[in-house]
Amino acid sequence: MEKSLRGLSIDRDQILYWAFALLIVVSSFSAVLLEEVAVLAIPIGVIFLATIINNYRVVYLLFFFLLPFSIEYSFPGGFGTDLPSEPLMLCLSLLFILLFVNRFSTTSVKIIQHPISIVVILHLLWLFFISLFSVDHVVSYKYTLARSWYILPFYFLSFYMIDAKNVYKSRNIFKLLWIGLAIAITYVMFRHASGGFAFKAINESVKPIFRNHVNYAAMMVLFLPFLVYLRSGSKNKLFYTISILYLILAIYLTYTRAAHLCVFIGIAVFFVVKYKLSKYALGLAAVLIIFIFTFLRSDNTYMYYEPDFEKTITHYKFDNLLEATMKMQDISTVERFYRWIAGVHMINEKPITGFGPGTFYPHYRHYTVTSYKTYVSDNPEKSGMHNNYLLSFVEQGVIGFVIMLFLCLFPIIYGEIVYHRLPVGWQKNLVMACVTSVIICSCLLLMNELLESDKIGPLFFIALSIIAIMDPGVKKRFVLDKWLMRSRC
Repeated sequence: MEKSLRGLSIDRDQILYWAFALLIVVSSFSAVLLEEVAVLAIPIGVIFLATIINNYRVVYLLFFFLLPFSIEYSFPGGFGTDLPSEPLMLCLSLLFILLFVNRFSTTSVKIIQHPISIVVILHLLWLFFISLFSVDHVVSYKYTLARSWYILPFYFLSFYMIDAKNVYKSRNIFKLLWIGLAIAITYVMFRHASGGFAFKAINESVKPIFRNHVNYAAMMVLFLPFLVYLRSGSKNKLFYTISILYLILAIYLTYTRAAHLCVFIGIAVFFVVKYKLSKYALGLAAVLIIFIFTFLRSDNTYMYYEPDFEKTITHYKFDNLLEATMKMQDISTVERFYRWIAGVHMINEKPITGFGPGTFYPHYRHYTVTSYKTYVSDNPEKSGMHNNYLLSFVEQGVIGFVIMLFLCLFPIIYGEIVYHRLPVGWQKNLVMACVTSVIICSCLLLMNELLESDKIGPLFFIALSIIAIMDPGVKKRFVLDKWLMRSRC
């Protein structure tokens, strides 16, 4: 019997071997006949599927290693995606659904009961609901589906991949991400060096693996707290100290003002969280923003700051850029005001339902003020508003705006609580890294839409997930889980 089973096993392996060989041959001939290289990806897809079935954790880790190398790719017909990140996100989203159903009475219940999870679920449900009132339903539902495969794999699936008692499961994610990011940074550095590390050369140097220097800088500054976390629990502190200095140097050479500022914000966050000051810091920031907004809007005061069209230009030296920013002569700063003003006018028209997720770009030109127009206002890149909070108000209405504020700010306050609940050790350091990264991202969202970026969204949502996973008070709250267990008995 044993011999026959062995023989059957050998026959099965041979069948799989020849079937895969045939698939490679068929795919190769099809690629030649159809003149489409993408067909050659079919055998790779089969191997990838087999890997998921046998060890899905490897795919999760593989994603973070490959993330820095993901590129924007447009297929014939106008369909665009990020490769390989978006196909991997879709696979990981499906994997989460399978795990959620399979383990509903244990981990799955704990996931949906956590306070941060409730905010994330509300955000996703509101996107689906408000899309019913969109001015373009197809665009809005596409946007919502795309957002779901950021949330499902990196917030929800992380509950199955990261163990609050196992340091290696979290460290391995960030170690692999750092290896990939370090390679990507070195690639950009070499290209940038050929241009003399000039400010005007940085945007071309980051391509094709990053959209622009802002996207590149944002990913690095969001990862910086996690690199500090890796150093805190490592025996090889010299290696990680050099890595941190290398990352800071790379951030500086992006010449991205917001990223430079966020490095110092990250340092300040440590003291804010340690001394339980996050509520006060966020409250002060809110008062300041409301004051500035009210001041500029009253009696149309913002019109007194309208730029000179001829002097508002692109600057090619970083010191000139800083000076021009203060004088409202930098084209990127003024263009932001141009779109923000349009956004406020759009909010006045549809304050409750908004225009619908993903619909800002096709409609904002009808609401602009021409006195703020710049040389790049034609917007050939089809970029958005450059403010995630204001954008959520425009597209999702007042409720969507409030949910977005909760999504970005509540985890900061809750993360501080979790930090002080934990004893000294790797969990405490990891939560500090997550809170710092979330605060940095929340600051960057004032100037850019980054949650839709495949380089930024995963880091943001995994940080939220880890804060929830590390919460030591979590067991006391899961009454639904206990009720399910009793009902089974």
